[in-house]
Amino acid sequence: VAALVGAVSVAKRAFFPAPAAARTEKPSRIRDDSLLAELRRIGRPLSTAGGGKQIVVLSDYQCPACRSFHKLLRELEAEHPGRFTASLIHYPLDYHRFAEGAAKLAECAAAVERFGHVSDVLFSVQDSLGLLPWTAVIERTDFDDPGSVLACANASIDDARFNRIRDGIAIGTMLRIAGTPLVVLGETRYHSPPSRDEVRRWLLDGDE
Repeated sequence: VAALVGAVSVAKRAFFPAPAAARTEKPSRIRDDSLLAELRRIGRPLSTAGGGKQIVVLSDYQCPACRSFHKLLRELEAEHPGRFTASLIHYPLDYHRFAEGAAKLAECAAAVERFGHVSDVLFSVQDSLGLLPWTAVIERTDFDDPGSVLACANASIDDARFNRIRDGIAIGTMLRIAGTPLVVLGETRYHSPPSRDEVRRWLLDGDE
């Protein structure tokens, strides 16, 4: 799976919104253990206090549905501490002009153990992405050396520091996702975001 993901070219990616019916497919079980392992490898944990069950989300920082699901995850983390680990995989959509830059900033934050915090900030200023310069976004964070983070964020997407962005785009393209967020609860893939009740039932009753 990793070799196949690496073979997909970012330059050739094109996103075409799928018909509405594609977003209403029933959840489906992922039976390929190597694919699950690759999804979990690429995903960045949103919290260092996670544990237990695994939630992986292919997400875009300019996607309103992604912001809503991120907020839900944060609320569920507070309600059920230590019960699950939520991880984010970057899948910036082509028509979201600033999503790739936001993903780069988040990856730079990961290098100084601030990935979850910066993800929160990016979703909180979603409506202003592109209006706020990255310096203004960084000012809302707690970086010890904001200048180095800004320099990192301004590097080319081809930089090795952004391998996970390219891997996320590749695996999302391979999965032919219909839109973001794509959510994987344990081994079950949701083609549209699961509701709070669905996630809570999974957390409390489990599918693993």
